[in-house]
Amino acid sequence: MQSMGLPRLADSFPDLFLNARGTFQRIKDAKIGHGWIVNINDSSFTVRIKFGLEVAVGEEFAFTLYGLGKNLHCFARLRELIGCQTEEGGSIGTFLIYGERRLVKGDDNARLCDQNVSVEISVDGCPITMAPVATADICRSGFGLFLPTAIEKDAIAEVTLITPEDRVIVQAKLMNTRNMGEQGVHHGFSIVEIGRLDLARWSRIFERGR
Repeated sequence: MQSMGLPRLADSFPDLFLNARGTFQRIKDAKIGHGWIVNINDSSFTVRIKFGLEVAVGEEFAFTLYGLGKNLHCFARLRELIGCQTEEGGSIGTFLIYGERRLVKGDDNARLCDQNVSVEISVDGCPITMAPVATADICRSGFGLFLPTAIEKDAIAEVTLITPEDRVIVQAKLMNTRNMGEQGVHHGFSIVEIGRLDLARWSRIFERGR
C-alpha cells in the first residue's frame, strides 16, 4: 500500500506533466541532463533525452519535472533506453520512480513540447516558409520554432498558431535564436499582442488536469 505522503501522479494530477520539461542529475557523478516527458503514470515515466548525456540502464537519477503549475521532485532508475544519444536526435529512456516524491507549486508558464501545435509565420507580410511549421516548445506567453535560417532579432512576426481545435492569431517578438545543427535554428518568440477570443483559445491547451 502506498504511503499517504507519496501522492499518486495519475490520480491526483492527470496530464500535468505530459510533454513537460524534465531535468535530472545522475546520482553517481552529479552530471546533469534534460529532456521532454512523452509518457507518465504513477510508477514510471518516459523521457526524450536531449543534448548528449550518455546514460546506461540501471543508473539512478534525481529528477525535477516542470508541469503546469506543479513541479515533481523524485528519484528514478533507468529501465530501458532506445535510440542514439546525440544532441540532434536524442534518445528515449523509461525510468522507474522509487523512494519519496514531492509535488510542489510550479510555474503556470511552464514550457511544453507539444507536437500538436504548428504555425504559419510571416514578417513584414512575407511568409517565412511555404507550409506550417511544428513548434519546438510552447508556453502561455510564447513558443519556440525550428527554422532553416535565422530571422533578425527583435523582429515582430504575424503568427497563426494552429491546434487540433482552433486557429489562434498573435503578434510575436523574436527574443533569441540558437543554431541546433541538423534541426535548424531554434527561434524563441514572446507573444506581444493577442485578442481576447484568441487568448481564450490559446489558454485551453494549458488547462488540462486542472
